[in-house]
Amino acid sequence: LIDLESCVYDFPFRDIGKLIMRILDKKENLWNFQLCKDILNAYNSVKTIEENEYKAILPLIIFPYKFYKIGQKKYIKKKRWKNERFYRKLKRIIEYREKKEEFVNKFISYYNIKI
Repeated sequence: LIDLESCVYDFPFRDIGKLIMRILDKKENLWNFQLCKDILNAYNSVKTIEENEYKAILPLIIFPYKFYKIGQKKYIKKKRWKNERFYRKLKRIIEYREKKEEFVNKFISYYNIKI
């Protein structure tokens, strides 16, 4: 269980997708495909991941959660951050985008996902 505010009875692949997102979006793990494979292999050794579940994990990885959260904080929650703080966070997302795209392409290729 990663966070209580999104605690629901749902498909297990959602939890593994969120776990992958949280781990790989960290600077020290920055979209390391081998680490993702290790996580999925460890999970798969306990509970088999079906082919369609790999395909279902992909949108969880692709969705721009960080970008969404920053927009939500600025425009919905009306956080009183200085604009520089928002710009810094957005800049980091943009800098990581290329690594994430490479990761997504490797994921699609390795798990033979037909889009």
